Amino acid sequence: MEHETITACENICRDFSWLGFFNNWSHAFADIAVVIGVIVAVYQLRQWRVEHIAKRRAEVAQEALVAAYNAIRALQSIRAQPQEQARNAEIWEEKRRRIVHHNEEFNRLQYVQVLLDALIGNSKASEAISVILGARQKIDYALSIMGPEMKRAEHLAEYNMVWAAGSGDTLSGEISGAFETVKNELFPVIRMEKDKT
Repeated sequence: MEHETITACENICRDFSWLGFFNNWSHAFADIAVVIGVIVAVYQLRQWRVEHIAKRRAEVAQEALVAAYNAIRALQSIRAQPQEQARNAEIWEEKRRRIVHHNEEFNRLQYVQVLLDALIGNSKASEAISVILGARQKIDYALSIMGPEMKRAEHLAEYNMVWAAGSGDTLSGEISGAFETVKNELFPVIRMEKDKT
């Protein structure tokens, strides 16, 4: 009896001849894989963009909160009693110097208010920042019309703007209420929780 000799190559080719069917489909699978890859890439790019915007919004909210805090501290410094005994004229001049000294804090707050409006659009936080900036303007105005020769009773409203004391001090309440609003509105954005816009 004679046996048929089969080489390894012929054996493999004969056993896997059915794979030729998939040879025609491989091009289709490659095309489908490219389409799936493009869809995944577009989805990932969108996700990255959403995350990037959320991160930038959180950074701006944090900047706004810090700027509001610094402006509040500046207002407290401007309205504070002088450390040492001074003549009446020197006290008023010192308060005017303090306003000029703290201009940078208020300029920064105005800058981040614009960013806040553009990126976050939270009207409550923006209005609260306007209250803080308005407090500075009220103090500046009161200082411009008052001086050492003015009597307190004649300009009580202006006097209460300049000094952080007494029962007539309504400005302190406005300022602290505005800062609470800024905190309440921006903390969720900073924490990247549900945006309050």
